[in-house]
This record gives sequence, structure tokens and C-alpha cells, in this order.
Amino acid sequence: MRRAWRLRSTRRDVAETAYAVYVAGVMALFVVAPGVAVVIEALRNSAVLDALRSPAAPTAVTLLVGLTWAGATWVGAGFGPVTIDPPLVRLWAGTDLPRRVGLRRPFLQRAAGVVAAWLAAAALVGGVLLADDGDLRAFVLVLLASVLAGTVTAVAWLLGQAAPRRAWWLGLTVAALAVLAASWPPARWFAVVAPLVALAVPLLLDAVRGPELLAQSVRWHAAATTARYGDVQSALGDLRALPRRGRRWRALVGGPDVVRFAVADLVGTWRTTGRFVTGTGALTVAAAALAVVSGAPFGLLLGAGAALLAYLALGVFCDGLRHAAAIGARPGLLGHGTWRLFALHAVAPTVMALATAGLAITVLALAGTSPDPLPVALTLVPVLAVRAWGAAKGQIPVDLLTPVPTPMGDLSGLVVVSWLADAPLVAAGVGGGVAWLLAVGRTTDAVVVGAVVVGLLVLSLRTRVKRL
Repeated sequence: MRRAWRLRSTRRDVAETAYAVYVAGVMALFVVAPGVAVVIEALRNSAVLDALRSPAAPTAVTLLVGLTWAGATWVGAGFGPVTIDPPLVRLWAGTDLPRRVGLRRPFLQRAAGVVAAWLAAAALVGGVLLADDGDLRAFVLVLLASVLAGTVTAVAWLLGQAAPRRAWWLGLTVAALAVLAASWPPARWFAVVAPLVALAVPLLLDAVRGPELLAQSVRWHAAATTARYGDVQSALGDLRALPRRGRRWRALVGGPDVVRFAVADLVGTWRTTGRFVTGTGALTVAAAALAVVSGAPFGLLLGAGAALLAYLALGVFCDGLRHAAAIGARPGLLGHGTWRLFALHAVAPTVMALATAGLAITVLALAGTSPDPLPVALTLVPVLAVRAWGAAKGQIPVDLLTPVPTPMGDLSGLVVVSWLADAPLVAAGVGGGVAWLLAVGRTTDAVVVGAVVVGLLVLSLRTRVKRL
């Protein structure tokens, strides 16, 4: 089987491999290198260096790594490290060949990528510290600890795929253990845990069930094919979790239209409990970051990142807006116009934004911090408008899918990415702009910018709704 796979006619030849290396080198030189330079310059700030050397830094690292392991376990339930193309599932997992043998190669390849990502992040941070104090021994220890942490991350990822129905509980257990072991030195903890979990890899590979592996492979293959042609909403719809709870809950209630639509949207979202909890938590974190952005270092970057996180989290509660866009392109059957449907379905995400913002501000106030609700309001309101504006976008124009030949190859993919990235870029730009204006004391300008952005988005939304 492996000999036949090596002799397949679709493998890359020498010229294709050399071209791939050339493109990767060009992208690294013109895209990756400038980004790395910006990160290094930000890390060389005295406040950041002091925080990295503080006595609380090891505890923070341990907590962060433990939560990353928990997240990897949750991700594995939907997309695991041995998710391969559907025909290969039948080849490597549909025979009497033990899965610890057939699925070993894809797991090792994905695990190597995870370890490389951890190693790159550790080298970036450790390199800044090395350049500042010249402690080579500490730098080497950081690299070794990152390799161990990456190994455990890959195994936790596989654990989620091997036990998808228990992934949430397993992830919560991992997170709880990380909190309990926060006082341990990170390097010692990783050195103890990594060899133990690595021994479980063969057992976990054998525990991956064939039907679930095939279903996961088919779902991701279909989503990747759809996303390649610019229909990201349909691709995300293919990957969305199916409702498992609350099927007997009453989603249709009496009362005004505003109440009926809000209750229906919130009940529909709560039926996919994992999405609801994740979206609520992410939106709360984003609101908390915006509440302290005025006095934080690198406020512009923090505001842009928090706004982008809020944009992504609000997507969980915007299924109704996407439904309104889909209905708008068809004959009216619900007794409401398309514009009215958009307005009614916008109530649920607005309620969640207000609730999470209030929760974040309350928690920060109880913790002794002085939260500022102004940047929260000036950012979340435009982000809500961006969500509604993006939902009415429609399908990508066919003209943008035509090839764009260049010396670097076909760049039509960049055109598609540019068309898809408008809403996230607007959200991040608004968050960063508001944070910067408030940081320099231009509060009135920040209010004006927020109001103008919302007004332009609403006008553009009306135009898009008419074209549905």
C-alpha cells in the first residue's frame, strides 16, 4: 500500500517542488518577515520585558499552555490531526491494517507542524530576551519547553478526535489540572507530562472510529471545496454543529415581533450549546479588553484585536441575519419585508452584546479595575453594523474567480481573500481607530468616527438588501 502511494501519478515532481519552495520564500520575505519585525519591535518594549521577567510569568505561562491544551482537545472533536481526504480514509483506516500504523504518518506530520508553531513562538519571545540579557541557557530551556508543550498539544488534539463525545469534559479536566498545577515550574511540568502522553498515541490512534473519521473527512473536504470558490458562509454552515439539546424547548412565543424574533434566535443558538458558550465567552473577553483599552500599552493593537474577536464571536448569534439574507433573495413568505427581517433578527446579537458588555464591566469593577464603557460602546455598535452589513453581501461575483496569471503564479486566490476580508478589516480598523483616538484624548472625534461608520454601513446595507 505504501509503495503504491509513493508511485502515485499525482505526486509533485522536482519542478513543482522547486516552484513551491520559491513561492514560500517570496511570501516569507515580503509577508512574514515584516510581520515578525513588527512583533519583535513590540516585544522589545520595556513594559513587556519587565512582564516577561516578573515572578508571576511562569504561573501565567503554565496557565496559558494548559488552556491551550484544553482548547486543542475541544478542536479535535470537530477537526482532528488525522483528518484526511475521504478516499484515503478507506485506504488507511478501512482495512485490517491497524490504525496506529495506517494513521501514524498524518498524525506525525500534523504534530510536527504544531511543534514547529510552538518552537517559532518560543524562539521569537526567547530571542528577544536573549538579545536583551544574553542568557543562552535560559533561551535553550525555553526552546526545549516549547517542544514538550507542542508535543502535548498534538496529543491533546488527537485525544479530542478519539473521544469526540467526551471532548468538552476532557478539555475542562485539562483546564482544571492546569489551574491546579499553575505553581509548578513550566519546564518541569512539561518534562513530566510530555513523555507520559506520548506513550498514549498508539492507543489513541486505534481508538479513532472509522465512521466518525469518514464523516469528519467528508465534511471538511466539502467545506474546503466550497471555501475555495469564495462561499465561506456555506463552508462554515457545513461545519456548524448540529443541535443536540433543547429540541423540546419552545422557540415560538407570543408578544411583539421584537420579542418573538429575539427569543427564537436565542433559543436556536442555545441548542448548539458549545457555540453559544464559546461565543458568549469570546464576546465577554472582547468587551473586557475594550473596557481597559484606553490605559493599556499598544492600545491600537489591543483595540483592533478585541474588535476582531467581537466580530467573530457575534457571528454565533447572527444566524438570523444570514437567514434574512437568504430569504431576501426569494419570494416573500413570512409576511415581513427583507429590511424588516434584518432589523428584527438584529435584536438577538444586540441583546448578547449588551449582556456580555455589562458582565465584563461588572467583573472588572469588582476586580478593582476602573473600566471605561465608552470604547466598548463605540466599538461594539459599529461591529454589530458590520455583522449585518456582511450578512447581506451575497455570493462572490463570478468575475473575481477568473485566473490572474503573474510570474508568481495564479493570484486569483488573493482576489477572493480580499473580497472576503472586507468586514473583518472594517471591524478591526474601527476598533483600532477608536482606541487610538481615545488614547490621545480626542473623545469627540472617536464618537464622530463611530457614528459615521455606522451611518455608512446602514446606507450600504440598505443598498445590498435591495440587490438581494
